[in-house]
Parts: sequence; structure tokens; C-alpha cells
Amino acid sequence: MRDKKNGKKHIGFISITQDIANRLLIEKNGIFKNLVLISLLDQNRNVLIQSTLENTQTWLDISGFKKGSYVLKLSYEDISSMVEITL
Repeated sequence: MRDKKNGKKHIGFISITQDIANRLLIEKNGIFKNLVLISLLDQNRNVLIQSTLENTQTWLDISGFKKGSYVLKLSYEDISSMVEITL
């Protein structure tokens, strides 16, 4: 993720790994000073679940969701990134 005010300033990266139990391990590394908000959205961009990433990692349980395409939105201060995931 990059700082919008200073596009050259790299503030860190977030890794997303899915395990066989359909949980997402979300890890951050870098100079994040505040919480990262994690939102799982359906195809219509409705928020299905939300969580925060306070420390270096968190688990997001997606085992109850049907197979299909979803969007994982990561928000930090005024920066957001969206990643499409398929279950």
C-alpha cells in the first residue's frame, strides 16, 4: 500500500493466505500506525463481514460462505485496496 499524499512513500504490504478450512490469514508488515479495516463484500458490494487488523495478523472465517466471487476490501486511513477472491 502506498500513501496517497506521497505516492512514492511505501507504507507496507498485506499478505492474504487461505487455508483448507476456508479461513483467510491476513498479515501486515510495514509502518502501519493505525488499524486496517477488512471488509468482505459480495458481488453487489454489500458488506458481509468486517474485522480489524490491529497487530500483525488476524484470521477471517469465510467457511460459511457459498462458492463464488467476493471482494476483500482493505482500508487504512484514506487508502483502500480491493482484491477479488474466489471460493
